Amino acid sequence: MTDCNLLAHPLVEVREGAITRTLHAREVSGAAKTELWKTADTAWPHFPEHCARTDREPPMFLLGSR
Repeated sequence: MTDCNLLAHPLVEVREGAITRTLHAREVSGAAKTELWKTADTAWPHFPEHCARTDREPPMFLLGSR
């Protein structure tokens, strides 16, 4: 799913084991995005390398209830 799809259709289904939940995706910017980048870098050490391969800054989304 691309970021354009999430912007146009923000309802997503997330499955964790036998549990499926419908969540709402919202794009994050500013200070909140800066903090999430730190989490992404920690969780996935190759994330900065991946981001360096593109000319644009990848979008960041949070999933939560409406």
